[in-house]
Amino acid sequence: MLLTVFGPFSIPVLISSIIAAVGMGMGGIFIWRWYKKFYGIAPASFGSKLLYAGLLLIGLQQLLEVPFTYNILGGSGSIVGYQVIELASAVVLFGGFWLLERERLNIEDELGRILKKERIRKDMPDTVNLKLPRVLIQSLQWISVGYASALYFAGKKLGSTIIAKSLPSGLQPMLKAVGVIFMDLGIGKLEVIDATASKAIVRLYEGSTAYGMKSINKPVCFFESGMIAGALEAKLSKKVMVNEVLCGGLGDGYEEFVVRIG
Repeated sequence: MLLTVFGPFSIPVLISSIIAAVGMGMGGIFIWRWYKKFYGIAPASFGSKLLYAGLLLIGLQQLLEVPFTYNILGGSGSIVGYQVIELASAVVLFGGFWLLERERLNIEDELGRILKKERIRKDMPDTVNLKLPRVLIQSLQWISVGYASALYFAGKKLGSTIIAKSLPSGLQPMLKAVGVIFMDLGIGKLEVIDATASKAIVRLYEGSTAYGMKSINKPVCFFESGMIAGALEAKLSKKVMVNEVLCGGLGDGYEEFVVRIG
């Protein structure tokens, strides 16, 4: 008994099956080459390896389905072999997705641990030279303008997933609580200038990213903007946008953020 019977053999359907197989195979190869290009300095995670191995297996399974579908190949032995490949491709692919999700959750747990006030290092102090994070953030923006958005959404993810959990109710108390976190992390002193139901203005003094820097004619504190936006958006359950209007990168003596709610 055949696994699937779609009807009589036809060139268009055969071509579509081959295209599907090639597409899955190319997807696996693309993920592998993409990883080698951008993350080849370290071993790929096991979840990543399973993911592109699963895509390659699904491509093979799709290609092998053609002779069964059109009665070109049959027999119990061949069918069992096909079913083994079909099952293996599904297990490997979903195993890859599951492991990648575990990796994401482990990173989330680690970020939550970092934000706690517990000591991390045994002998060395937990504080680092201010120049290190500044060099890192500005180097990212130096190599690509796209990292401005990446930093904003990374900060927003941190704010919505972790920081929002510790915030009180009410916009002004929320902003003050974010200010406490900023002080604990050495980001700077956050001050609430004005706060209404739909808009707030906050300033960051002696910010770790931009205080005292030479003007480069653009704001640079995208990570901080994202943290504020993510934390408030998750807690208020409303759309929040944060725009930096004053910045050391613009030649200003402090950072000012306009928070728009709703």
